[in-house]
Amino acid sequence: MKTWKKIFFAACVFIMQGGLASATEVSLYTESGLLSDQKKLRVRVFADITDISNGGELLCAGFVLSYGEGLTSPVAEKNSVDWYLGNPVNPLIYTDPDITGDGKIVFLLGKLDENHPAKGISGYHVLLGSVLFDYSGSNPTAGDLRLTEGHPGEFSDFVTTKGIVLDPSISYTVAGFHPADSLQLQGVIRVLELLSNIEAKDKPVRLAPDDITENGKIGIEDPIYMLKQISH
Repeated sequence: MKTWKKIFFAACVFIMQGGLASATEVSLYTESGLLSDQKKLRVRVFADITDISNGGELLCAGFVLSYGEGLTSPVAEKNSVDWYLGNPVNPLIYTDPDITGDGKIVFLLGKLDENHPAKGISGYHVLLGSVLFDYSGSNPTAGDLRLTEGHPGEFSDFVTTKGIVLDPSISYTVAGFHPADSLQLQGVIRVLELLSNIEAKDKPVRLAPDDITENGKIGIEDPIYMLKQISH
């Protein structure tokens, strides 16, 4: 693990120019839900990587997902489709999430394309990784999980393609859990937000001609309307 940390550190900082100020903003957050058998919990960690014009895209990411006693037998994986070293067809193998055994899972992610070395990752709802837990409790809460920086004081976790360290400015949010049958609709709603290039927190997304609920929020009528338009 120590050797991989050195390699990963070198990959992240080979273009580092120093400095902490940047227009690039990175927000990490979870989306979680119990599976249909109510005995397993799937947790996905996403990032919104925005305002990249001055700061650059994200080159690497490191974070820790901590979990409570009610969550056991974690199976973790990183998003190796978007976060790879070398080339996407035959990428270099680098460290998988480290399940430390003390209620923590350490994720290290890097993007270094040999054909496009100056290209990083940006955008909304970028998947970083996921974990599947066995769940023995009754009603999971956001307090069962915690997101924190991966290696504070050890090396830089979040570095942009312009060599700017973002660690002090990263925000971490653990969202509430959702029943399994709501996760699919939640994903559809997120797609609608991205297609409309509007964040739900800024203004409502209303693709349907009429707002059935008359409250300005996304409702089931919106994905139904969208599917009808696609099928024509």
